[in-house]
Amino acid sequence: MSAAKAERQSAPDDGALALDILRASVRLTARIGDLLSGLGLTQVMAGGLWAVTDEPTGTPMKQLAEVLACDRSNATLVAAKLEAAGLAERVTDPTDRRVRVLRLTPAGTAKRRELVSAIGAASGLHRLDDTGRRALAEALAQVLQT
Repeated sequence: MSAAKAERQSAPDDGALALDILRASVRLTARIGDLLSGLGLTQVMAGGLWAVTDEPTGTPMKQLAEVLACDRSNATLVAAKLEAAGLAERVTDPTDRRVRVLRLTPAGTAKRRELVSAIGAASGLHRLDDTGRRALAEALAQVLQT
């Protein structure tokens, strides 16, 4: 086997892979930014829609802050933006009246579906076959565990 062929078959080092992931992230972020305005969403609203479960029980505000990696006051601002747009509502958790949860409205559920579909279409992941998609999902799960 030639040295060039061996070089092509060897696994890229961690730094090269990390840079490729960052480049993919920058490209995807730019594509998403373009499509959000078409959906009538800001990045903050999209993050909130993404973070709120579509279960009828909703997402506790504390959990929303954790998922968004922000403090509770910022999560409250995200919730207020979603409420003002008619996409979510803050309600008292029926199992613990001390807890406030953010629940998607029917319009919010529809907008979340639209957002997920649009991001999927913009992602470029359609270029991967099922084997590639599974491999990527497994690799990302391992990387994100750290």
